[in-house]
Amino acid sequence: MKKALKHSLVWILMLSVIAGCSSGGSGAAGEDEDKPQDVELKVFMSFPRFKDQFDAYFDKFKLRCWPRKI
Repeated sequence: MKKALKHSLVWILMLSVIAGCSSGGSGAAGEDEDKPQDVELKVFMSFPRFKDQFDAYFDKFKLRCWPRKI
């Protein structure tokens, strides 16, 4: 009897988790997908001798993430 009760509770819990995760409702994460955002990245470096390498890396990052012109 205890075994059947435990199995029933486990199945109910699993089904409720699956039902909650697979609901097709619109959430906050999907609302801003169509709207591009302008962001600013501030990087503070204590070693200015690598500034050229960081600038080149950031330029490559911009091209990879935003192939369209910003």
